[in-house]
Parts: sequence; structure tokens; C-alpha cells
Amino acid sequence: MADSPKTVNLSVADLRSRIVEVLARIQYAGEHFRAWRYRETQAVLVPEDWYERACEALGEAGRINLVHPKGDQ
Repeated sequence: MADSPKTVNLSVADLRSRIVEVLARIQYAGEHFRAWRYRETQAVLVPEDWYERACEALGEAGRINLVHPKGDQ
């Protein structure tokens, strides 16, 4: 069984100032990030393939939209 991905906790302010680094770590290291504000989780950022598998496992594959809006890179 593969190791579980590392989950990193950081504040929303830290996420804002380190967004490029965080996105690279998600994409290349497969890390998960939990962003919190006022002691509450605001968002969890995960790799796209992990998100797709989770949606399919929950029977919500319709949530997955891999077509990027025009002009979005």
C-alpha cells in the first residue's frame, strides 16, 4: 500500500503569500494542504488526480470538469 500523502496545515495568510510554492508542492510532491482561518478549516487543496478519484468514489463524477475556461492556462 502506498504511503498516505502528507497534509500540511497553514493559515490562509501563509497560503496567500506562498501560493506558487504550495501549488508546486501539490502538483509535484502530491502533498495536501489544509488552509485555516480563525481556527476553522477554510479549504483543502489536493492534487487533481486525487480529487478526480474522490469524486468518482463518491459517485459524483459529474463534478469533474477538466475543460479549462477560454483563456485560462
